Amino acid sequence: MVGQGREEQMIRDLARELGVLDRTLFIRPPVPKNEVPRLFSAADITMSTVIDVPALHKNCANKFFDSLAAGRPIAINHEGWLADLIREHDCGLVLPARDIRQAGQMMAQALRNRDWLRQAGRRAYQLGRKQFDALRCVDEVEAVLYAAIGDQEIEQHRAAA
Repeated sequence: MVGQGREEQMIRDLARELGVLDRTLFIRPPVPKNEVPRLFSAADITMSTVIDVPALHKNCANKFFDSLAAGRPIAINHEGWLADLIREHDCGLVLPARDIRQAGQMMAQALRNRDWLRQAGRRAYQLGRKQFDALRCVDEVEAVLYAAIGDQEIEQHRAAA
């Protein structure tokens, strides 16, 4: 885990009590945004969770895209378009938001399957490159803008360039 929050001390205490702190659960201070993909590259799987509120199913957390860039499978705990992408590309897990035991079992099973982790990570990276590459996104925005101003203005713009 990287970052800070009001639950940090409680999580540390519980992890210490369970004997997993600094063995399988590592809690680190916040880092600059540009270091996140490097940190994610050290993980077997990344996770992005939200409280179970339908409005958050449209959530678009940077962690999701950082995970794709790092080539790591991602686990989320909500439905919505990100869940659809994960299922369609088999690049992570969609955990049940209200069944912690089942979510834990799914994570444990995934972490034991090194082959799936490797393949899901590769698919995550490919998804990121195919659908969320910055240059590709710029080209799409440019196409929308040109479509909005019409063909005549495009020809005038190109002639002036």
